[in-house]
Amino acid sequence: MQLTADERSTFLSRLRAVLPVARWFRGKARRLRGLEVAADAPLDLGDGTTAHFLLVRADYREGESELYFVPVLTPGLGEALQSEAFRKALLRLIVRGESITTSGGRLAGQPGQAARGAQLDLPSEALALEQSNSAVAYGEQFFLKVFRVPELGANPDIELGRFLTEEADFANAPVFAGTLTLDLGEGEPRVLALMQRRIEALGDAWPLACALAAGDLQAGLVGASRQSLQLANELGLRTAELHAALAQGTAPTLAPEPFGEAEYTALEQRVAQRCGATAELLRAKQSGSALADALAARATGGASAVRGRRRLGGSLVRIHGDYHLGQVLVRADGALIITDFEGEPARSLAERRQKRSPLVDVAGMLRSFDYAAATAARDSDRPVSAGWREAMSRRFLKAYYGRIPADLLPPKATRDAVLDLLLLEKAAYELAYELNNRPDWVAIPQGGLERLLGKDEG
Repeated sequence: MQLTADERSTFLSRLRAVLPVARWFRGKARRLRGLEVAADAPLDLGDGTTAHFLLVRADYREGESELYFVPVLTPGLGEALQSEAFRKALLRLIVRGESITTSGGRLAGQPGQAARGAQLDLPSEALALEQSNSAVAYGEQFFLKVFRVPELGANPDIELGRFLTEEADFANAPVFAGTLTLDLGEGEPRVLALMQRRIEALGDAWPLACALAAGDLQAGLVGASRQSLQLANELGLRTAELHAALAQGTAPTLAPEPFGEAEYTALEQRVAQRCGATAELLRAKQSGSALADALAARATGGASAVRGRRRLGGSLVRIHGDYHLGQVLVRADGALIITDFEGEPARSLAERRQKRSPLVDVAGMLRSFDYAAATAARDSDRPVSAGWREAMSRRFLKAYYGRIPADLLPPKATRDAVLDLLLLEKAAYELAYELNNRPDWVAIPQGGLERLLGKDEG
């Protein structure tokens, strides 16, 4: 039985009160007009409670609405993920591949190779993670990622995760174990959850890199220590192997495509638009900004170093799309595991599934090194070590270029110019984000942009 009118009203009132502090709520900076239960798929849990797989539409005073997955229990309207019975039901649906038609839609689990025959009585707990999705751990066996914004169509985290582990045999990504979907008769189901083999990690590479940068800074090193460079080297190798694995795809949505003149032109146009938009925002936030003038000039300045280079080449492939140190887990044995293939959250699903140059991910990691160097300097109350950032970038690129299949990248001169464009695009995006969300961090992408624009002029 679906929620009653009174239960819906109470639930939506409670939800509106907690949304401002909900980590997964994307609309904190927008003016909320109202909430509405768009779908309610009830499932009897057999213990006197009913789980309601709710999709809630958030309407705003400007812009498009958003759809959120908020599972609750009745009676009481409690958070379903806190219920052991609910968590067990999710595991059972996926492992058994069950499909259940409810009064509000069809729930369907699909197990991956890693989950077939798995135990159903595993202990479970809802994890308190600072992420845009929610998570459940099932003993030491499985990790369930619950998508709070379930989208129509193929989720790249599932699409690429399944391909990498079940077809490409890539050992440095989480092992795909299954999915749970809700079909509302919209043509395609919405993915509610992704299950993977659980990874026992020490943490991600972001705090590790920051700690290494801080240690090198305190030791007075001009560049980077052997331990820091080893991390950069391993990241370069694993990143190249990831791109090589993704390029093995033969399905139309995965197979590599030529990176030709049209793609270079589109890249230049995209970078110009990003620079122009960031220049406008910077002028609004900081009147008289010389950097805003430089970005605006770059947006309207015509051809960059790429245009006119006739030795084009390389490939468009599926990529990670939101690549940085925080997306790489470090296991106790030192192995690096690349996670979270959803892509950049601000982009549409169609954009996140587009094939792009592998250098997009390379630019993301190089910018992450810049952030790590700056964070270490801030925490140590010392000047930023440009030498650490540059040494890490050089070692990463050396390892990456030495391992990546040559046909995936353009010739060197064009490759370097394209990478500079992608770094400019990424830093301009970062500056806009920091201006709107973390003003204290503005100096990091601002410095990166000044270096890149100076290089462009030179």
